[in-house]
Amino acid sequence: DDFSNATITLIYPSGETNNPYAEGLAHYVEHLAWQNVRDAGTDGGRHSNAWTSSYATAYWLSRPPSEVTETMQRLAATADPLVATEAEALQERDIVQREYDYRVAEESLEPLWSETRTALYSGTPFERSIIGTRESIEGFTLEQAQNLHQGSHHLDQATMLVRGPL
Repeated sequence: DDFSNATITLIYPSGETNNPYAEGLAHYVEHLAWQNVRDAGTDGGRHSNAWTSSYATAYWLSRPPSEVTETMQRLAATADPLVATEAEALQERDIVQREYDYRVAEESLEPLWSETRTALYSGTPFERSIIGTRESIEGFTLEQAQNLHQGSHHLDQATMLVRGPL
């Protein structure tokens, strides 16, 4: 940790269990919403400071205390309509597919985790994979992502956490 910076985290109370579309679409929306932050400044880069769980989606940045207000505004851009073009959305879908290959397909314990999820949560939204399946990821569309994002990323429902030397 860099103790000279403040870390600002914006958390929406909506994750994969709130997703009525293809399994993993909430994670894909997280990727696309980060583009709103990246495009709002010069240092967002391709790397995303974000995560999606069954019940929440969060974005964070660490900045000097003098930039806290600007950073809060940048993170709030995750609630703005998605800025990705169709080509960018397809490119991001490919990134999610590679992430799936790395985190799921190549993970030797994934079959055990999948069986455990089914045994514990069968028939509930918690049975859904947060990242999705190879087949569900191939079917992600920008339109579905925009619809899910519109229903899940509301600032009036979000929590903002600020930690650091303020």
